[in-house]
Amino acid sequence: MGIHDPVRVTDVAVAFYADKVAYAGNQWEHVMFVLLSHGQLVHQQCKEEYAMDLIQEIKKRNPGLICARCFKADGKLVDCIKEPKLAARLYCEAMGAR
Repeated sequence: MGIHDPVRVTDVAVAFYADKVAYAGNQWEHVMFVLLSHGQLVHQQCKEEYAMDLIQEIKKRNPGLICARCFKADGKLVDCIKEPKLAARLYCEAMGAR
């Protein structure tokens, strides 16, 4: 996955699983993506059951977790793969408002 340092649960901004993802000439299958609050996007190939269990556990501890590749903010669709820095910033702003 590429995360070697300890990560606080609240630093996980986005986590989602996809059977297949294509972006910028890359293709991934059976992959879990994790976007950290500072904008680093990492991914790991894994089984869907494992990913969904992990996402569910993170969500229990971080109710602000975004569990989808795309979400709407201020009427604009944000794609976490295409715009990880923007998605992370919006997550941080929302968490700061809590």
